[in-house]
Amino acid sequence: MLGGTISVESEVDSGSHFHVRLPMKKGTVPPRDKGAAPEREVKELSGRILLVEDNQTNALVATAVLRKKGARVDHVMNGLEALEALRDRPYDLVLMDVSMPEMDGMEATRKIRSGEAGSTTIPILAMTAYASSQRVKECLQVGMNDYVRKPFDKDRFIRTVARWLEPNGQTEEISTVSDADGERQPLLMKEVESGIWNDVPREVTREIVQHYLGELREAMNSMRDMDSLDNQHLSQIAHTLASSSANVGAMHLASLARKIEEDSLTGGNRTVTADLFSDAANQTIVAIKRAIDADEVPEQQQ
Repeated sequence: MLGGTISVESEVDSGSHFHVRLPMKKGTVPPRDKGAAPEREVKELSGRILLVEDNQTNALVATAVLRKKGARVDHVMNGLEALEALRDRPYDLVLMDVSMPEMDGMEATRKIRSGEAGSTTIPILAMTAYASSQRVKECLQVGMNDYVRKPFDKDRFIRTVARWLEPNGQTEEISTVSDADGERQPLLMKEVESGIWNDVPREVTREIVQHYLGELREAMNSMRDMDSLDNQHLSQIAHTLASSSANVGAMHLASLARKIEEDSLTGGNRTVTADLFSDAANQTIVAIKRAIDADEVPEQQQ
């Protein structure tokens, strides 16, 4: 089958020698894997960005990071306001939250692509905490170009935005460092490690955490008697809090909020989660207030 030959030579008391000849093409030695190519850090962003986000804490974080890199950012709260903003002035890119009141990001994107507001070809990046393959597919189908995951990883967030803005050539290579301690979830750890809080001016950091504290207290008051809330209302409160908690690094509280959201949708036991949530929320408030009083970003949730 291979077009080769087989022959044999035998001698008494010596044994046999088999010779096999097969025609084979000369191969090449594959190059040694030198590891993944280094990521390229974006040193500067140029252009005007429309940020469409109903969660004020998330909006403050995203705006601070983008402006630090030189981008001009306008913020609106929902899809209806986004359409109005796009009719009023030109933008270079839209960061579009997927789930919002009044008009969500999917419907707003459909209207933009159909010519109802702004340029029909403007890059639109989805912002979502649920970046499953199905969710990403749905975003692309309505006309979004790409997505960024919440909570924001600063470097990945900036690189994704930069890909869709006009190139400015302001990049430099950096090495990729893995998180060797992925089990830890201290307060603000994720943001400290990715550089968000180190890059954001102190007064902006304080504004973000102060706003988050107000949001957290409001959620705690609403959820004080969790059993009296209908599932949809509870799910909305928990969804909002999970996203903003993760973006300020309160990862344990974010996880509990997601559990409450899940239980409200599936009929799970609310009582145990409610007690855990109350304890975690109070601990988070204490940790953040101590950090603010000490004028430093908290590093660990006690």
